[in-house]
Amino acid sequence: MNIEDIGLTFNVPGYSEYELKPRGSDILLNANNLEEYVSLSFDKLCLSGIYPMIKSFKMGFNKVFNIESLKCFTSTELEEVICGCEDENWDYDNLMDNIIPSHGFDKNSLMFQGLLQIMLDMNKMEKKSFLQFTTGSPRLPLGGNFYYNQLINLFFIFYKKIISKASKI
Repeated sequence: MNIEDIGLTFNVPGYSEYELKPRGSDILLNANNLEEYVSLSFDKLCLSGIYPMIKSFKMGFNKVFNIESLKCFTSTELEEVICGCEDENWDYDNLMDNIIPSHGFDKNSLMFQGLLQIMLDMNKMEKKSFLQFTTGSPRLPLGGNFYYNQLINLFFIFYKKIISKASKI
């Protein structure tokens, strides 16, 4: 299987109405432009695409509670207050209910079931590393279950590619 077989275009993963670059809907993802696709997706999902929301959050938060007053807290204390419990519920039912397969997978796909099994087998440090890799944070944001689907979408692309290569060995 080639990456072209996935049929992805330069649209925001999970939001086909938003293009990552002009005429992105007309550009098929392939091995030559994969790095650009990942870079543009990362920027849209984790940087420029969320900057207005972060700016608004800071402005709103500052109206309620002066951000300068938070300097007396350590980053760990703030993380615990803002992010809540460190232990996410990664049981099978919760993952199955909150991860919506995409890119040609469904809930019965062997690849999807394999991903769930890998996630279930992760120890606490592996979960944190996985979340750090997929979200930029070692914990899911508040309301975390909502984010599983958005954050796992790109992982499906790489997972499918890895399994495809592994099966040829």
